Amino acid sequence: MTRPRLAHLALSTTVLASLAAACVDAPDDAPDDDLGVEAVALTGGATTARPAIGRVHRDGTTASCAATLISPTMIVTGDGCIGGRTSLAPFTGSAFHFVDASGVRRLVRVAEVAGFHQLAFGRLSSPIPASQATPMAFAVTPPRAGTQVSAFGWLAADVTQKRVQTFFDDGVEATSPIGFEANDGGAPHVYGGATGASDLWGLAVLGGQPFAKHVMAYQRHLDGVMTSWHSYGTDGIDRPGMDYASFSSSPFVTTPFACEDRCRADDRCRAWAVSATANRCYLKDGVPPARAAADVTSGLGLRTVAARFDGHDLASLTVARVERCQQACGANAQCQAYTWESSSGFCVLKGAIGPRTPCGTCLSGHVDRATVGYDRPGSDYAFDTVADRAACTKLCAEDARCLAYTFVESNRGCWRKDGVPWAVATAGMASARRLGLRYDTDFPGNDYRTFTTAAADPASTCQATCAREASCKAWALSEAGSSTCHLKSAVAAPALKRGVVAGLKGVEFD
Repeated sequence: MTRPRLAHLALSTTVLASLAAACVDAPDDAPDDDLGVEAVALTGGATTARPAIGRVHRDGTTASCAATLISPTMIVTGDGCIGGRTSLAPFTGSAFHFVDASGVRRLVRVAEVAGFHQLAFGRLSSPIPASQATPMAFAVTPPRAGTQVSAFGWLAADVTQKRVQTFFDDGVEATSPIGFEANDGGAPHVYGGATGASDLWGLAVLGGQPFAKHVMAYQRHLDGVMTSWHSYGTDGIDRPGMDYASFSSSPFVTTPFACEDRCRADDRCRAWAVSATANRCYLKDGVPPARAAADVTSGLGLRTVAARFDGHDLASLTVARVERCQQACGANAQCQAYTWESSSGFCVLKGAIGPRTPCGTCLSGHVDRATVGYDRPGSDYAFDTVADRAACTKLCAEDARCLAYTFVESNRGCWRKDGVPWAVATAGMASARRLGLRYDTDFPGNDYRTFTTAAADPASTCQATCAREASCKAWALSEAGSSTCHLKSAVAAPALKRGVVAGLKGVEFD
């Protein structure tokens, strides 16, 4: 491996911890336990910087949490602040309050909520213009020793009392030069000083250690939520890198609809982005992490298409549902695609994606394990020499800490990563990021083992456990109350179920 890569390995941080958040400034008789924690104010300097950092309130209580704008229509805060894992809708009157770039106090209602392991995303009822607040991007790597970071908090429930304290991180999550209890639940920790542009790397946790939890593991949750909430793409979100083609409709406007249609018609396309400034659509052969960008709209490609893939047959079987065909492909290391015929249940596993042929009773899809020709420099925590790329994929899939990997063909080196660094085109390498989550979905029944986990990232823990166990074909994680993992010996028909995240074995990177 090259010398720069070894330097990255030396700087890697401790195991990613989960995001957790609790809310403060609640009265003693707060109507919800999540908003009943008394707190001390952050002893930092007053600031009007970073209008993207505000607070969330709801009707009938003075309780509030910190929240951060991460796209023109999305905020992130603590689970239970606006609703979350156990709520089917936002709490009555939930709203995001902030002081904008010109000093005007603003309020925008929360229209929808999605909760995960002590974290909640909120969809706003209307977009916030870039002139009022610039959304903050999720970091892709955790802070390392000697990195300047800033913690934001509040003197009181009033949205004008924002405070900040800047320090140099010591590289250990569980210690900090500031009193951890002084931070609002859900309050952001960012790279750099109090002003300027930088990324959100953690959220404050009240009443426990570590004092701030990293957000890298939640990039893929963010992907799933945005796909669920925005049918054709998400405004204000880019996915930098991994471009293999682009086009412009000049002198006409290049629309997100046209870009999405082009991506759906191309079996290589996994994600797309449209830049309004460049008037150009970019097609991507992987799924780069989401990043806030004012003039960009982006989205993901289709998981399945209503067509037949011709040629490259490996094996066939008969199964009742397309999910079983997909899982069978995932279980075969040589399988890259599949075609399932609904009337007969005939499933054909493919060694490559062949030409499409129209077929009204067929569904075809792909199973991605890596994108060839890309490295992801940095965030390395483990190196192994393995037999081939499939062995590297398996190592990462079975390790809950592993959020991405790079395989080097020349020395059969497998680098596991606890962040999701940006992909860089590099010959002789292949890389992937952990995905494979289905939101608000269950595969009912067929449980052969169930366990509750307090792990840093419950979804990754459940997914990795399934990958390690021979009996497991699918899994589902319920986070209502506690994080309970259900390992399944068969794949039932998927069912809509709020608060449940599920997945299939063998498709951890798809």
